[in-house]
Amino acid sequence: AAAQYPHPIIMRINQTARYPADEVRARLQSGRLAMRARCEALARAYTPADVVVVYRKALSGVSFLGKNRMIAPRPYTRKALHIYLHECAHFLLFHGARKIPRYVEEYEACQFAVRVMRANGIAVSVRMVRSNKSYVGQQVDRAINRKLKRIRPDIRKYIQGRSWM
Repeated sequence: AAAQYPHPIIMRINQTARYPADEVRARLQSGRLAMRARCEALARAYTPADVVVVYRKALSGVSFLGKNRMIAPRPYTRKALHIYLHECAHFLLFHGARKIPRYVEEYEACQFAVRVMRANGIAVSVRMVRSNKSYVGQQVDRAINRKLKRIRPDIRKYIQGRSWM
């Protein structure tokens, strides 16, 4: 027997729902568009004026401090906004001009992105925080492999729980 579309069980669920399916879809879409607008506005507010931004599809970014150029995803979602703000932080915190270890730069950029998002009422998921800790931990691992003698106490506390500690 051929499958019936729409399926009878799905039809019953839709009929008993508080809102019809089309209305639910419309509400979700309007929520997504509102979040997208908030993310884009926040990104515009924190993008340095002299930096050229190149957008990419991948959810990763890179800053070329000497060239005033940044490659990052379009800030349409919370995760993309977090990556975008992280890359902006490298310029705003003058990482090219200060002589500090790479792991400290990454820690500061991660903290900046989280603080800006929370200060502007955009939720930062536990997964994002875990990802930040993992990333900073990887940078500390690389520094240790290059004979780092001491880890800043605040960063040690931040990445606590990693297997090498």
